[in-house]
Amino acid sequence: MKKALLFLIKIGLFVFFIYNLGVINYITNLEKHPPAPLKENFRESDMAWLNEKYEKALELEELYSPELYFKDIAEIQLRLNNNEIDRRAVPCAHGTISNLAYLFHQNFDQIRFRSKLSKKEKQEYVNRISEASLKYEEIFTPGITERRSETNKKISDFNYWICLVIKLIKWLFNQYFKNLLPAFILLWIWWIEKQKTIKIKNPLSFLLCLLLYPVVITKTWYEKLRNEARYLIMTVNYRQRQVNLFSIFSENEIKEIKKFANSNISLRRYQEILSNEGLPIRHSLILSLSISLLFIILNCKELNANSNILLNDTETFELCVNSPPLILDYVFLNFDDIFLEIINFAKLQFSNKTKKYFQIKEKCLSGFSKIIDHVPIIIVN
Repeated sequence: MKKALLFLIKIGLFVFFIYNLGVINYITNLEKHPPAPLKENFRESDMAWLNEKYEKALELEELYSPELYFKDIAEIQLRLNNNEIDRRAVPCAHGTISNLAYLFHQNFDQIRFRSKLSKKEKQEYVNRISEASLKYEEIFTPGITERRSETNKKISDFNYWICLVIKLIKWLFNQYFKNLLPAFILLWIWWIEKQKTIKIKNPLSFLLCLLLYPVVITKTWYEKLRNEARYLIMTVNYRQRQVNLFSIFSENEIKEIKKFANSNISLRRYQEILSNEGLPIRHSLILSLSISLLFIILNCKELNANSNILLNDTETFELCVNSPPLILDYVFLNFDDIFLEIINFAKLQFSNKTKKYFQIKEKCLSGFSKIIDHVPIIIVN
């Protein structure tokens, strides 16, 4: 319940942050165009008009000039924007634009690379394209030429860039103070999750992190995403090399993979370590990735099969698994085979009993360290 509540708070903080950035307002204020109409005779009107333009361009071949091309494109785009084309003919309109562009670029390549025109004549053709493009933009967006010239004048002035930088700084400070409270809540949640306590033991350090929250949060998210992605990739690589593709990893195997993922070791070096330990690739990447994602989605915790089967007239044995954590030079063990051998041994030892149940349980024996030293696998009655 506590984890679910913290997760919902994080979602709320993310939505609040997106709202402060203005993304939601931008989406809601987008201009909504009404749907294209439905016409009874759209085949005779719209489709015939589009086909006529394309067939005319085919007939002209190399004579299909830049002026004609941009004129046709402008007419089709204006009809689309004004909802004058039947909605069933809209895909055909976009296809006609693509076909006309293909024909025009064929002519352009023919003139540039294969024609015997002089360099001056080729440049004149390029200038015609530029002029026709400007006319098309003016038809499609009236006043754009004048606005573009004004913008070019502003850009050439140094004061324009100074004002732009000042506006950007003001916007950044505004966003900084707007998101200060959500950042405080998020950092506090991270503290609770890590330290398991609400009380902040080091207020000065927390205050410093809060003041630098854009850097702290960005760095934390980056490292978390990086480590999670590396963990997934390394898990898939490790699963590729298992004899049984559906094998369940032990807790120590998971810790070892996470240790690699959180380190700076390269993925290629990790693959070399697995190969040197006698673990060749046995399965395809796609299949291993699918199985790994399935385990993640199902939240399958490896080696956590605590069966609480307690029936009358039964004897229960605990199968305590304490394998050593793996290090760089240590052999990767196949824990599935180890479990199978131990369970078979237990069945032979107690075959005269009618009802036996084995409970797989993690336990650290006295005198051993759970993380560093080797703890043997034993059966406890």
